[in-house]
Amino acid sequence: MTVRSGTSSPQRGRLPGSGKPEATVAERFDGMSDDDVGAIVAYLRTLEPVENAVPDFKPSVMGRILLAFAIKPADRITAPVSVPPPGPTPEYGDYLANHVSPRAACHTPHVRGVIQEGKLWSGGFDFNVDGDIIYSANLTRDVETGIGDRTENDFVTTIRTGVNPDGIVVRLPIPWPQLGNMTDDDLRAIRLHIQTVPAISNVVPENEIKGPSRGCGTRAWSDHPVSEAHSPKTGCVHAFSPFDAYTVART
Repeated sequence: MTVRSGTSSPQRGRLPGSGKPEATVAERFDGMSDDDVGAIVAYLRTLEPVENAVPDFKPSVMGRILLAFAIKPADRITAPVSVPPPGPTPEYGDYLANHVSPRAACHTPHVRGVIQEGKLWSGGFDFNVDGDIIYSANLTRDVETGIGDRTENDFVTTIRTGVNPDGIVVRLPIPWPQLGNMTDDDLRAIRLHIQTVPAISNVVPENEIKGPSRGCGTRAWSDHPVSEAHSPKTGCVHAFSPFDAYTVART
């Protein structure tokens, strides 16, 4: 219920958009297959319990009004969810990129917390990470502002190593270590899906780094062991998502 609906109870509505990609990501997990949801649950049950008191959700005044009068409880998904056969195809890549690893939500501009469907994968979403502003990249086929001149090997190598062909390190909160756990066919499928999206010219601003050694915002993922990337000890703000559990569960 929680993974697919974005709410822990059928009586609670879900606020659409919050200025953060997590809100949009939750909406896209509704297309995750039964087997993949089951794999996530099975993996999470292998973890040691962690005592961590999470504050209660406190919506704004407008949020309370929406929950009271406009937002209906999430519908239960009772029918089996089918997916395309696994393989390096655009269809399977669509499933992975939009329902298992909803990266489109992070690589698409938002207006007042709502993803701009007509600008999918064109980048420019700003993440505030420990005071630094990190902008997601334009991954469309546009040659000037996107990755239209990059090969399949460039794409896969960047995900595997966390460094793009220009030698630029992929910074938090892009979870390349988790993405790197995917198979070659998975990564090829995601790229093939992205290749079906129209090229969009969108100049993404430069990252705004306040200074050296300012916590996670100025570090590459390699500065933190993958096992510690989501630990409160690191101070990282990147949340542990169902996708992170999914990639671990499959390896």
